[in-house]
Amino acid sequence: MTLYATGDHKMLLTIKQLSSRLGVSRATVERLRRSPDAAFPKAIPIGPNSIRFDDTEIEQWLASRRQKVAA
Repeated sequence: MTLYATGDHKMLLTIKQLSSRLGVSRATVERLRRSPDAAFPKAIPIGPNSIRFDDTEIEQWLASRRQKVAA
């Protein structure tokens, strides 16, 4: 899995990498992106047909989901 680092050492994930990491399909990632209830991290456009997701924001989102389940 190739990760992309930005200048401030954040890792950027493709949709394919993100879906693999979350253990869901790409379609599920797209549904999460479009769901206002999911509060899913915003995609970062890096080209006309290319987006990435900040790994740190994904980790924070996962942590918030875990807290909701634990509550």
